[in-house]
Amino acid sequence: RGRELYTLLCAQCHKLGTEGGAVGPELTGVGSRAPEEILIEIVDPNRSLEANYRAWSLETKDGRNLSGRLDSEDQSSVELLDVSGQRHVVPRNQIAVLEAGDLSLMPVGLIDDLSDADVASLVRFLSASKETGHP
Repeated sequence: RGRELYTLLCAQCHKLGTEGGAVGPELTGVGSRAPEEILIEIVDPNRSLEANYRAWSLETKDGRNLSGRLDSEDQSSVELLDVSGQRHVVPRNQIAVLEAGDLSLMPVGLIDDLSDADVASLVRFLSASKETGHP
């Protein structure tokens, strides 16, 4: 059940082993952490927010609004990776506003609707993945 929940709730953004997305931090090796720490990170994703996983908002001069993780930037463009994993490359001369947020892209309350047994299954699944990412 933990694997099912990981696939449903986490894999779109997080890579574990060879499976998953690249929006959030890679979870390979997360099982080396205590289960309590894993649960705390899920419940409060803003607790120890790494700078490269902040939510950024971008508004273009033509009124488009984008949000996501700042994946790269240079003198001519900014590249955002949105929560679906889609890359958006925006030339700097088309940007009206670019702001770093204080929150993670990971939603607070992600597991609020899960039963205690499902939460335990998810944490057990993640805890079982040591170096390889596969329990």
